[in-house]
Amino acid sequence: MLNRLRAKIREEYFKWGGIKLEPGLNHIDGGIVRKSKSAVVSIGNCFSIRKYAILNVSENGILMIGRNVFINYGTKINVRDSVNIGDNCIIGQDVLIYDHDHDYKSENRRDNFVNAPVSIGKNVWIGSDVIILKGTSIGDNAVIAAGSIVKGEVPANTLYYRKLGESQMKDISDC
Repeated sequence: MLNRLRAKIREEYFKWGGIKLEPGLNHIDGGIVRKSKSAVVSIGNCFSIRKYAILNVSENGILMIGRNVFINYGTKINVRDSVNIGDNCIIGQDVLIYDHDHDYKSENRRDNFVNAPVSIGKNVWIGSDVIILKGTSIGDNAVIAAGSIVKGEVPANTLYYRKLGESQMKDISDC
């Protein structure tokens, strides 16, 4: 009963912080959502986020999370531009999603960024320890193998894995 009360308090805290949280069964188990005043965060129902997961949305950033999305322990999503996660996605432990890089050519590398949106389709399964970089688009029903680094386009119905500097994509629509 105490856990349900804590979850309800967290849910209300999200709403007070200007985060649009669809009504429904949401399981917020210690995950943190930080948003600036000008940022937009919208989360569908049946959302579940585990402890030590952090969603950080900076000035003018947009984070859209669909329905029935699960985010596991230690995942970090940092938004300066936009990140869109479709319905029915499973995001494994310690995943990193960034829609920006530091502009290493700038004199002020600390505060200057290069941004590009990240889009994750519906029914996507992202394994543990995956890194998703700016400008990435992952199609519906894709599976991203644990430990992969993803940049660019991953077509729908694809198993994507990257090991030791080589990336592989395999059509899984017939599996």
